[in-house]
Amino acid sequence: MDELAIIEWMQGASPALDGFMMLVSGLVTYAAIWFVLAFLFTCHPKHRELGIAVVLAVVISFIIADLILKPMVCRVRPYDVVDIEPIVDSILSYSFPSGHTTYSFAAATVIFIYNRRWGALALAFSVLVGVSRVYLYMHWPTDVLAGAVVGALSALAAVWLVRRFYVGDLESEG
Repeated sequence: MDELAIIEWMQGASPALDGFMMLVSGLVTYAAIWFVLAFLFTCHPKHRELGIAVVLAVVISFIIADLILKPMVCRVRPYDVVDIEPIVDSILSYSFPSGHTTYSFAAATVIFIYNRRWGALALAFSVLVGVSRVYLYMHWPTDVLAGAVVGALSALAAVWLVRRFYVGDLESEG
């Protein structure tokens, strides 16, 4: 089954899913939900390191996905290939890799490394984000898979950097 067939098969699954998929995808626009969660984590000293690692992972994943890979690969989006009007606003950037998926897996992998229970929920949500991007004709399935890999690798780099260089709250060590 080729990638376009997968996208078209998903479209026939249930038109009632349109609104739900738009909501899931919208929550991750500009990595908004992940920055809000990171801010909430940083408000508590016990989770501050986690919050910093989430922000760093999302920033690293943005640099790799949006500033390096998208302009290098220049892959067109599925809605341009089949010439349909997507149910969400069309995007001017290229398709590969999926930024929404990249940011989601970056943040979710960091959360999983620090807390398995929260991380499992975040990873499940990230999978849903990837599915929503394909469902909405925004990305090819391989864009989503690449985004998941780039995001997870960005998370590992961010966690390594934070654990190596973050000194924590000096006043709490007093």
